[in-house]
Amino acid sequence: MTKFSYLRELLDHRSRVRKTIEDLPYTAEGHNQAVSILKDRFGKESEVVNAYVKEPLELPYAPVTNAGKTHEFHEKLSCCVQSLESLKQLHTFNGLASMIIEKLPVVRGDLVRKDLEWESCGLAKLTEVLKLWTRRKAIEGVKTADQPSKNQAEFSKHS
Repeated sequence: MTKFSYLRELLDHRSRVRKTIEDLPYTAEGHNQAVSILKDRFGKESEVVNAYVKEPLELPYAPVTNAGKTHEFHEKLSCCVQSLESLKQLHTFNGLASMIIEKLPVVRGDLVRKDLEWESCGLAKLTEVLKLWTRRKAIEGVKTADQPSKNQAEFSKHS
């Protein structure tokens, strides 16, 4: 019953997936039926893999420096990469990394300046680079916010 309850909690209450198992009883047998139904209807590996490949390709183009948006981009990409890795399909789609980094021209510019071989890096390397980039930008943002502006420094000297 606990497993079944947990499974239902993980599914969005508005989704057709949840509706598929909604009326099953909260029993061990209900859980087993739910798993069987979900595997049969939604567990086709090729469709699952396609969904994890499609999602990063549909992420929005981000032409400006926005560490928050880039972090969100990284989180979604990272989830897909981890899922493809667990399905042992990541190596098949490593070539997509160069297409995905094109959606983040500011990040790509930083990578070019650092002489990283972004054109040939795979998806796992790309997610690692994005993680480091967003961390660095967050730290730079904190430093910038903590440092007084030139006008504030001048005012402090004359006070």
